This record gives sequence, structure tokens and C-alpha cells, in this order.
Amino acid sequence: ASTGGTLPMFTSCCPAWVNYVENTAPEMIPHLSTCRSPIGMLSSVIKNIFPKKIGKEARDIISVGIMPCTAKKDECERPQLRTKDGVHETDYIITSRELASMIKEAGINFNELADAECDNFYSEATGGGAIFCNTGGVMEAAVRSAYKFVEHKDLVPIELTEIRGSDLGIKTAEVTIKGKTFGIAVAHGIKNAMKMIEKVK
Repeated sequence: ASTGGTLPMFTSCCPAWVNYVENTAPEMIPHLSTCRSPIGMLSSVIKNIFPKKIGKEARDIISVGIMPCTAKKDECERPQLRTKDGVHETDYIITSRELASMIKEAGINFNELADAECDNFYSEATGGGAIFCNTGGVMEAAVRSAYKFVEHKDLVPIELTEIRGSDLGIKTAEVTIKGKTFGIAVAHGIKNAMKMIEKVK
């Protein structure tokens, strides 16, 4: 019979955090979620599914991610994030700051640009996706989803505001699913994550 998975489970969407676990607490690797980062997931779709929809090869597409974190540059070099043919799923990562510098250097004034419709490929988002990049957002989205999959209804209240934000460094809460109470925690920054790993140990 299934035990229901590995606990405790850590999120795996931040490559800086994944690198930290791999390099300083390798015994915790089995506790990392098997999910890729959001750019890792989307890039896989862009290089493995999207080309078939438009009659192209993965090598014909250049995928560029714009991220605030420099650790994403290292992440796109991981061998796990390549197609079966060895093609990078994310070709380049530039930081938000680098993009702003490029826009400034090119003299682009957005107020002078004509409005245009967004491409509708992969442009729909869930509420969970909208909060993903906030501290605590990944945990909140995961808890909401787990609750809905098991209970077949939305978590009420749907917002776990007690784990949002970074003002306390480490925040904790509890959620009950099918009569079982689970402790959840959010650590802001690697320093607080280190503290949390020590508490878990």
C-alpha cells in the first residue's frame, strides 16, 4: 500500500535552493519535490510539444527566460533540462535587470509603442500561478491543489495569508485534509532555509 509520498517534502522550483540542498545537505535530496521550476516546465513544453504544433524542430526554436534570479542561468545548463537529442530546453536566461538595461540601451519608450494583442499560446494562468512568485506562494498553491485533489472541493478560505510574505523569515501553519493535519512552513532566503533544515533534522 502507498504511504502517500515522502514527508517532509521541500519545494524544488528555486534552483538556488536546489543547488544548496545538493551541495550542503545531500541526504535531503529525496525530500525535494520532483517538479521542475516553472521555467523548466514551460521550456520542456516549448521544445518538446510546441514545435510539433507549428511543424518545426526543437532546434528551430530559441527559448529565452527573463528571471529576477541569476541561479536560473545555471539551471538551464543542467543535463536534466535538455531534450532527448541533447538540445537545451531553455537556451538563454537573462535577468530582469539585464532586460531593463537592454531596453534602456536600445532607447525603447513603451509609451510610444502601439498596443498589440498578446499571443495566446500558454497565456492562461490559474490563481495559484499568479501567486507562485511570492514568498509562500508555491506552498500556498501546492496546498490548495492537494486539498482540491483529495477533498474534491476548494480550500476555504482559499488564501493561506499566514504563510505569505517574508517579514518573519520562517512562517508556519497547519492544514487538515481528510482528517489528517499537516504542518506547512515557508522559509524566506537560504539562511532561514538552513535553519529550517536543522529543525527538520
